[in-house]
Parts: sequence; structure tokens; C-alpha cells
Amino acid sequence: MARWTDLSANTSSKISDAISGSAFNPTWLQLEDQQRLIAQFLHYLLVDQSSVRDATTKHPELATVAKKLFPQDDEHLYGVRSLQYARELDEQNVARAWASLDVPVLALIGEFDIRTLPMDHEYIVAIVNARGSGNGTWRVLPKMDHGFALHQSLKESATHEFDGPFGEQVVQETVTWIQEKTRP
Repeated sequence: MARWTDLSANTSSKISDAISGSAFNPTWLQLEDQQRLIAQFLHYLLVDQSSVRDATTKHPELATVAKKLFPQDDEHLYGVRSLQYARELDEQNVARAWASLDVPVLALIGEFDIRTLPMDHEYIVAIVNARGSGNGTWRVLPKMDHGFALHQSLKESATHEFDGPFGEQVVQETVTWIQEKTRP
């Protein structure tokens, strides 16, 4: 199973896209450099267990990345999740946990989700379905962000994530899925 830090290069493009409207403002040619900085920074935090301050002191080139990933303080990734939470998650074999399930699983992603990728949800479903159970399903919900708030564009979602009307479609999709799974 890949560790969170191993996957960061794949997922950091969404992070870079989300933060590109401010100080980063990358061109396509700069995006690779930014992804590498994000992956390097996450390695220092999660694998080496460095603090944000220690990582940026030793590697000043990571200061801009650090400010974007930790906008409020040095302990809350994206101003929401604690650094300790990220470290604990990084230590888990999440694929093994998904593989251990023998129950129906619905993985939902918003069309304008900047925190996860559709392939993350496909991966969950592939793991759940590896036993041949067909228990895993995933769906993309139009115009929604990671918290299922509605937006008109990816840019709006990136600048106003979680801030918008709740996408009622998430409830409808979930209820429909439950009904499908519980029919005899």
C-alpha cells in the first residue's frame, strides 16, 4: 500500500490548482516544481516527523508551500485538520481497511472537489470489489465540492470551499443507493 506521502505527487496537482489563484499563480511549466515542493514538504512533516517551523527553517524554499498548506497556524493542515491527524492517517494501511469490508460501500465525490480525485474513489471501489462482491460503488456529484456545497465552477469551489448551499443531490443519491442495495 502506498503511503500518503507517496501519493502526494499525484494529488498535489489538485492542491496546486486550488491555490493557484493567489501567491503561487503557476504556469503549466511551474506546476511540476510546485508539486515536487509540496511532496518534499509533506515528506518532512509526515515521514521525518519535522514540525512546520523546523522544515521551513532547514528548507526556506518551502515557506510559500507551508503558508498555503498551513494558512492559520503550524498545527492545522488547510486550517482544518491537525498535523497529528495527518501523521496518524499516514501510518494507516487504508487499503487493508477497505479490503477487510464485506458490506456495501458508496464513495461519493463532488465534481469540484479539490481535496480528492475521482481515481481515489475508483481505487476504493476496486479494493472493495476485489473479492468479486460488487459491493463498491462510486459516483460524481455535479457542481459540488468536498463538503458537498454547491458551486458554479472549480475556481469558485477552490476559493469558497465548503461555503455554499448544501447539495441536496447527495442525500437523494445516497437514499437511492441504499434502496438499490436493500432490495431483495
